[in-house]
Parts: sequence; C-alpha cells; structure tokens
Amino acid sequence: MIVPLLFALLWLAPGSPSPPPLRLKLKDGRVYVLKEPPTLDGTRYVFETVEGKFYSLDQSEVASLGAAPRPTPARPRLNPQDSHALGAIARQQREHRGKSADVAPQAEHKPKRKPKPTPTPGPRSSSSSGHVTGTPPPS
Repeated sequence: MIVPLLFALLWLAPGSPSPPPLRLKLKDGRVYVLKEPPTLDGTRYVFETVEGKFYSLDQSEVASLGAAPRPTPARPRLNPQDSHALGAIARQQREHRGKSADVAPQAEHKPKRKPKPTPTPGPRSSSSSGHVTGTPPPS
C-alpha cells in the first residue's frame, strides 16, 4: 500500500522547475507569451500561445524573442507583533496618509576644535657615571 503511494507522489511531483515562458514581441507592438519555444518553418515562426492559440508569422514581423520578465516579488508583510518592525510600520502608515517625517533631523555641524597638544615630559638626562639623578656622585 505504501509503495504505490510513494510512486504516485514521485510521479506527480515536478522533476525540475519549468523554464520561464518565452515572449515574442512584434514590430507593431503586439506581444505574445508562448507555451514553448517557436519552431522555424522556412522563414516563418510557428508557435502556440499560453491561451492555446496557434500562430504563424514571418520572421520580418518579429522584433524580439526572449524570456518574459519575471514579476517583482511582493513586499514582505510586516508583523505588527514584531517590535523590530514598528518603525517600518509607522513609516508605511505615514506614507499611506501622505505625510512624511524625518527619522532624525540632520545634526548641525559645529566647527571642530583643534586638539590641544598634551605636554610630554622631556628626555631624562643620564649621567655618564650611571648614577641616579639627585644623588651625589661618589668622591
């Protein structure tokens, strides 16, 4: 019982993604979305549209033949329960109402002060005798 069910599922499952539909654009501006690539019969393109209609057109009438543009993906829906999305939700609501608001006003640029040089201690003097300063040299 399980084996026939697995075979049925494998048979129904798509093996590979279908290629994107082709688009045939004519010089007069008409566009046909094709079910499969057209065949060239002499100097004529023979093709079937996704509506199921067959056409035969001369090569000189065709402006371009290529893949149909992919639709732009829909904007992700924001979850109002997600605290990270609250700013985006507020921005969408403002845009919907026709209002605009700066997220943060531009900071005024104050002239930067020149940093004061920090005093550094001068080089320590070393005596030739190797004694520490402040102690008298041996006599």
